[in-house]
Amino acid sequence: MGKDAVISKLAERGYKLTKVGAENSSDGWIVSEKNEQTGEYDTLGSITFKNGRLYWALRQWADSWDAGTSKVGKNLYFLIKTFEESGNTTCSIETKFQEGPEFESKKSLIHCGRRMIAIDVSRIREQHEETQVTETVQ
Repeated sequence: MGKDAVISKLAERGYKLTKVGAENSSDGWIVSEKNEQTGEYDTLGSITFKNGRLYWALRQWADSWDAGTSKVGKNLYFLIKTFEESGNTTCSIETKFQEGPEFESKKSLIHCGRRMIAIDVSRIREQHEETQVTETVQ
């Protein structure tokens, strides 16, 4: 897509665009969204244009300084690394969702040969959400 069209569409949807350093024939922009609770703008990602066309886009899905979140992310990294080191790199993905009056579960599954990674975010009743990362070998 052309630069003017992309910038126009993002601005129409209420995103804030901030130009960052230019280099050669490319230029980059930070894309932010207003946080209604704080009134501040939270960074969602960035885009880069080259020769007047969209060249690259990055969407930030999660960002946390919480130690618990870092532990989950680090353990997931090391688990995926063991898959890679053992040659399990041809994988398929699947998602599942379950919901009931007192239960909700969102599960992401990564199947690689006989090994599987499950990332499950669940909530029982009015409790806080819980995240589990597990590995299964069949």
